[in-house]
Amino acid sequence: MTDAPPPASQDSGSNRLLLGIATLGPLGTCCPAPGTFGSLAGALAFLALLEWSYLPPSYILWGFTLLALLAIPICSAAESILCKRDPGEVIIDEFVAMPLVFWGVYDILTITEGTLEKLTLTVAGFVLFRIFDIWKPLGINRLQALPKGLGIVVDDLGAAFAAGLCLWIFALTFPLSFFLFKAQIKIEHERRCASNCIGSNQSDGSSRSPSRYDRANRQ
Repeated sequence: MTDAPPPASQDSGSNRLLLGIATLGPLGTCCPAPGTFGSLAGALAFLALLEWSYLPPSYILWGFTLLALLAIPICSAAESILCKRDPGEVIIDEFVAMPLVFWGVYDILTITEGTLEKLTLTVAGFVLFRIFDIWKPLGINRLQALPKGLGIVVDDLGAAFAAGLCLWIFALTFPLSFFLFKAQIKIEHERRCASNCIGSNQSDGSSRSPSRYDRANRQ
């Protein structure tokens, strides 16, 4: 365990702003289980963007990946301001890491159209993330020893990776529900249709009869 960072004033406007971002406002300071509420906020933000932003899931996930990198210096500053090592009220790390659980199943999210299907997959990812974030197996707890904000954020990224791997394996081998199984079938069907269309276009292009323009050019 490293020493706590040196004290910093919380009175300045910039420090209050940093703390507000790091704690997600009152979620980190007023809720009884701030880590769970931070993870829930991340899951709901991901689900809302998935349902109403019309952005591809991969774009949303890249956005949260960028936010995870930005969260490292924010968490470092929050440690210095609060004079604590890995303060519990700082929950931006859970918020940005939670959606990254879905990197392995974003193709299912892309093809799935119903809200209930997306909600089921999101809930499963949330539960798995909380299990790994609290339990911290497979050396994830050692990542907390990294200095400052890096240790705060990277252990949550490790939990997201482990949870995402479990979710991908589970969705691949034991579909979460019948509608997720239908989504997987639809993905395979569309891939086959796309490959068949490419093959037919190539055969049409090679076997088509010469046009009047082609015959004129040869003459």
